[in-house]
Amino acid sequence: MDLRNFGPISREPPEISRIRAKIDKKTIKILQNMAKSVADHKKEIVRQLKANGTYSKGLDMQIISLASAMRNLEMANAQIDGLTETTVWETTRYGEKLAPHPVFKIAKEAQEMITRQMKALGLTAEELAGGVDDDPLADLTKKLNKKRKTPVVIKPGEPETDAQ
Repeated sequence: MDLRNFGPISREPPEISRIRAKIDKKTIKILQNMAKSVADHKKEIVRQLKANGTYSKGLDMQIISLASAMRNLEMANAQIDGLTETTVWETTRYGEKLAPHPVFKIAKEAQEMITRQMKALGLTAEELAGGVDDDPLADLTKKLNKKRKTPVVIKPGEPETDAQ
């Protein structure tokens, strides 16, 4: 007896399952609409390239390709967030088989494209993300440099003195 024809085994009533499925579909659509457009990504990429001094009009095709891949990745991640399983049943000429969900392939391809295009444009992930505003190591270094007046050299055999 094939249990797949009876739907998922669940302890909740079918009405609740249908409502939950509708909510999940609406959530996915909302998340997809929240993703930035290709034009928004393009503006960020151009801004960063100009800040680096490497922008030229000839790079527009690569910039659009990178922006499109970034949009694809955001949309794929939004869909992945709404999934409850990582596999789907696929019908082949030999029957049905379990296969990975297609959105994972889309996400992987988008990640690879983003990596290639960023390398070609000479960008880093930190630059496109807007950089890290608060770098604890940089802050500590600045504080230490401000407090230090003159370096103190401690020689062997000499008594230590308080440098502060």
